[in-house]
Formats: sequence, C-alpha cells, structure tokens
Amino acid sequence: MVQQGTGHTLGNIGATSFMPLSESTKVWGSARFTTGNYRNIRWNNSADYRLVAPYVFGDSVGGDLSTRQYAFSGGYAGTAGRWSWGAEASYRAEIDYRNRDPRDKIIVSDLSVSVGGAYTLSRYLIGVGGTLHVYNQESDVDFYNPNNDIRAYVLTGLGNFYQRFSGLSSLNSAYNGIGGSATMQLIPLGANGLSVNASMGYLRMNQLLRDFNNLTLTVNHSNNFNLFASYSFNAGNLLMAPAVNATFVRKLGVENIFGSSVGNNYEAIGSRRNYLNDDLTATASVPMQLPVGGKLRLSITPEVGYRYSNEDYRKPNRTLRATSVTPALRAGLTIAPAQSTRIGVEAFGARTFASAEKENLQGLNLKSDLAQTVLHNFAMLTCDATTFGGTLSWTRALDTSIALRIKGTAASTCYSGHGHAIAATLSLNLIF
Repeated sequence: MVQQGTGHTLGNIGATSFMPLSESTKVWGSARFTTGNYRNIRWNNSADYRLVAPYVFGDSVGGDLSTRQYAFSGGYAGTAGRWSWGAEASYRAEIDYRNRDPRDKIIVSDLSVSVGGAYTLSRYLIGVGGTLHVYNQESDVDFYNPNNDIRAYVLTGLGNFYQRFSGLSSLNSAYNGIGGSATMQLIPLGANGLSVNASMGYLRMNQLLRDFNNLTLTVNHSNNFNLFASYSFNAGNLLMAPAVNATFVRKLGVENIFGSSVGNNYEAIGSRRNYLNDDLTATASVPMQLPVGGKLRLSITPEVGYRYSNEDYRKPNRTLRATSVTPALRAGLTIAPAQSTRIGVEAFGARTFASAEKENLQGLNLKSDLAQTVLHNFAMLTCDATTFGGTLSWTRALDTSIALRIKGTAASTCYSGHGHAIAATLSLNLIF
C-alpha cells in the first residue's frame, strides 16, 4: 500500500525470560528495542496505518520515516488443583520522525492487559480470558521551508477528504482508542485432541484535531471475530493436525459534522456513518510431521487460503470489492547430525488467484495523485501473485546451559503486472 511505503529496513535486539517460582507458579517477561526506517511513505502522516485508517492526514510528497520502538511485557500464571489462572501486560512506546518537509513527529503509546482462568475437565482444559487495550498517538507535522506549498488533506477513505480542515497548516492530530476482547479456549492436556480458540473484540478509535481545541473529527468502530480449531492425531508414525482459522474484521467509520466556529471552538451539529470496510480471511491447513530414523524429521503443510475485502463509502457512493484464493505448500526437514547440533531447512511457495468483484469510484478525478493511490492499492489487492522462499536455521548447544541459534529467511513475491518484492530476515539468538 502507498500509505505503508515501498519497503523497510529494521533491526532489533531483545530478550525473553521464563522462570518457575514454584511447581505451581511461573513468571515471564520480554523487552525489545527496534530501530530503522520505512521508505517512501505517502498519503499518511501517522503510525499504525491499518489500525487508524482511513482517517489520516496525508500529502503527496511524503518520504522516508525513521522509527524507534521500545516494547516490554510480563506475565504470571499459577495453578491450584483443577484451576489455573494468569495475567499478562504489554506496552509499546514508539517515536517516528521525518527529516524533510513535511516533517512528521509521531509518538505512540500502546498498552494491553490480559487476564484469564481455566478449569481442567477430564482430558481438556477449558479457559476464558479478557483483554483491555488502550491506545494513544500524537502526530506533529511541521514545515521548515517558509515557501512551503505542500497541502495536506484530512482523508476519509476511497479518495474522499474533509475540505474544511485540509490545508497548509494546523496539521497536528491525535488518536485515542480504547477497546477489549474476550476469548474462550479448549485445549487437550495430552499431545493429541481437539483445540479450539474463539475470540471477539472491539476497539473505538477517535481522531482529534489538536489545533482546533482537540475537536473529535472522526470515530472508527472496529469489530473483530476469530475462530481457530484443529485436531491432532497419530496415524502410525505420522502426526497430523488438520486446522481451520478464520478472522473477520468490520470497521465502521463515523464523520462528525461541525457548524460555524466561535474562536477556536466548533459546535458539533451532527454525524454520519459514511465508511465501511469488511475483511474476511480464512485458511484450511493440514500440518503433518513424520520422524525418519532417529536423526531426521520431515514436515509438510498443504493449505489453502481465502480472502474477501469490501471497502464502501456511502456518499459519494464508492465501492471496491475483491476476493482471492491462495493455495500454498510448506515443507521442511529437521536434522540432528550430532547430539548438540540441530539443522532446520524449510521451503515454501504460494500462488494467489485474485479478482476484482466490484469497482465503483463515482465522482473521483482519476487523474489526481490521490485517485492514483486508491487505484494502485486496489490493483495490488486484485492482481495474481506468486511467492517462493525458504528458511535455514542452525542450533548448537555450547555447553549444558547455553545454546546458539542462527536463522535466516528469504522470500520473493512476483505480482502479475506490478513488479516484485523481496524480503529477508537474519536473526542471532543466545538461549540460556
């Protein structure tokens, strides 16, 4: 997507820990620092675009965006008889900035707190849980060039924008969101059996114009539903775990309407639900694992995925709707040439067959840069794509308490008629 740039280069360093306090209580934690840059982001002066979209300030110039991210998490779990419980909290702080006009400075604060409990019944663990999510973002947009003529727009989706609050100045905005989710799990106590995880969540995201007395311009209502189910069993030496995973996200956007201003105060005179975005993804897979001798393990996972995307704007009436089907195959080998060494090799491939179900952009000037952005994003969503890649990992125990792991992953995706993308990740891990 144009709003997410043409690529990124990121590096991070982190640590995770897990420690038993007793036979019945455990604690864990993690810390991570990430730095790098996202290249050529346009029509987006915010972070976490998929979370706050479509309501962002945007301009046609854009540029590279540097990022600094700090993430921390910690949790506790305990058991007593048939009961078990746990709690976890995670926090992310992020600073993004751009060193040329328009100069973005974005600060993000993202907190999640989860609690849950479970009861052992026969061969299964039945659990319920809940999560509270609190999100804040502040974005400053400055121009150092006194002759600046870069115009920014308050975008509302599918090429629409607020004419009244768009311009060359007063571009400082903020987002605050609060939401939660509820989950239910069924987990087998042994290696085999039925596993089910169902969840539903809601997030309300307000967009504020800080230069207009923190006026609430738009509100995003995001509802999401997820269902995962798998059944693992042994067929001789072959371990199989057929699984289905489906996620549905519905985003409803509300635009507030304001009358004349008194000083820097604007009276709200109404609101309208003008934007809708439905996104459904579903995957069916059959992971299989087969030990071959004492030092070799083979795994193979065929799967097929389906996606439905529908973006709709009421007035002016505009709709972009697409579907795609993606068969994929993943195969790997794990080799243990020595007692202290393990080597993993994996290859994967996928082919996406996509189609545009409906394209209606009523009243949009298709020659404008903003319209070209809308058309580009839809073209990427509806074109066929082929992906190939692989992973290579090497793990060695240095002594009885320390292990070293090196892992590399590379993938190439060719988009029919739209070029290709290359991605690579290299990681080094010390395990104590």
